Formats: sequence, C-alpha cells, structure tokens
Amino acid sequence: MFHPLPILYAFAAAAALLALAWRPWRREAESSHAPVLTALAFAAGFGLAQVALYGLPQIPPSARSEWLGFLVLATLALVPLERSSRGGRVPLLLSSLALAAWFLWTTTGPKREYTWDNPATALWLGGALAAWLWHTASLRDLARRRAGGPSLPLVLFATTVGIAVVVGLSGSVNYAHLAGALAPALGGLVILGVWRPDLAALTSATAPLATALLGLLWIGILFAEVPWPVALLLLAAPEAARLPAWGPDSGWKAAIPRLVGAALPIAAAVVLSLPEEPYY
Repeated sequence: MFHPLPILYAFAAAAALLALAWRPWRREAESSHAPVLTALAFAAGFGLAQVALYGLPQIPPSARSEWLGFLVLATLALVPLERSSRGGRVPLLLSSLALAAWFLWTTTGPKREYTWDNPATALWLGGALAAWLWHTASLRDLARRRAGGPSLPLVLFATTVGIAVVVGLSGSVNYAHLAGALAPALGGLVILGVWRPDLAALTSATAPLATALLGLLWIGILFAEVPWPVALLLLAAPEAARLPAWGPDSGWKAAIPRLVGAALPIAAAVVLSLPEEPYY
C-alpha cells in the first residue's frame, strides 16, 4: 500500500531547511551555516521518513536495516571535512571508510552466520566497500564540477526514483517507500538549482546523500533480493551528470542530455527487475 506521509515529511523538512540555509529570494553572500543546514536537510528528511514508516527507532534498532538512519545522521560529522580546502581529504577518506565498514558489517550478520563462507564474506564486503568509496568520491567530484543548476539534482532525483521502483518490484514496499522519500528531498535542490543556479548547494551535502543512496541499494541487495548487476546499473546512473552540456552548463539545456543519459541505466535496471510472468 502506498503511504504518502513519509514522502511529504521528507519534502517538507528538506525544503524548509534548504530555504533557511540559502534564502534564495535574497541576493547576498552565502551564509556560514548553509553547508551544515544543507546536509541536515537530507538527513532530517530521510530520518523523518524512516520514523513515519517504522516508528521511533530503538537503540540498538530491532531491525538491521534501521541502522541506515543512524549512519546518515553520523555523516553530518563529515561536513566540516568536506568544506576543508586542505588537510581534510585523508581524514574524510578514513572517516568514510570506517562508517561504511561498520554499516556493512552490522547489516550482514545473518548472511555471515548462515549463508556466506569466509571467501564469500570477503568478496561481498570487499566489493561493497570498494563500490561505496568509489561512489562517494565520484559524487563529491560531481558536486564540485556541477556545483550550480538543476543538472546533478535532477540526475540524482531520477536515480532515487529508480531505486524505489526496483526495490518495490523486488517485493519490499517499505524499503521502496524509504527510497522514494529521498527523492522529494532532492526535489528541493532541483527547485533551488532552477531558481538560483549560482548557488553551489550540493557540494556540502554529498556525505549524507551518498550514504543514503548506497545504504538503500545495499539494503535492497540484502533484504529485498535486488540482483547486484541491477544495483550496479543504478550506481552508475549519476555518472550521466558528466555528459557535456548543450549551451550554458548550469541551465536546462545542460540538464536534458544528462537526465536522458541517467535514464538509460535506470530503465535497464527496472526492466531487469520486472517479475517473470506466472505460468498458469
């Protein structure tokens, strides 16, 4: 059953915090609080959606997948490192590595105990950790290259919708709602990018955003039986933001080819996730 409340909560929280952070109706210098509030917008939107779906979490959570909300909140501590012009790269890498390793290890307890042998555990966790670090670094680079305009927010919006559809087709409605709740939070950035393409809002929010995207895909693989090739297709979709622009790099003409480029792997992932027709 479709539940609109998580999506409404995510959009309302993200939109309010983004408006407070950037005040796009004013032509003035960036507020010193804008980076933290932008990252908080995603974390708050995602957290409220999770509470709307599952209720207030226990500590420790009763379900392993609920650790994702705590992980997204923990990434807020990485915002100062993301903003550091020098000296923050190595601590940021090590902190991201530690958080990702902790989450991957925590969520795979039943698999490690009952399903995977030692080589399989090493292969799954090593591959997931490598993909996690690559995607986080790639998204951070994209946020710097496509700092303004709607291109990158639109591509990420399409990716989160794709994740929600794929997870839903795999049989987990709750996880699909959680993935879908991330899309409205990105919708606020799309509006901001159209309204004020000169604002580099996304550069300070890549840690919680990448963590939410990767965590949802990992949960989909573990608990919703999303095939890993499908997850890799969805992971590759944001790379479409690197496509060359038609006209000014921060306008709608730049966004169109990039959105089309992202739609190709997303569509392939959805097609591969369609259930086989039942036999009668």
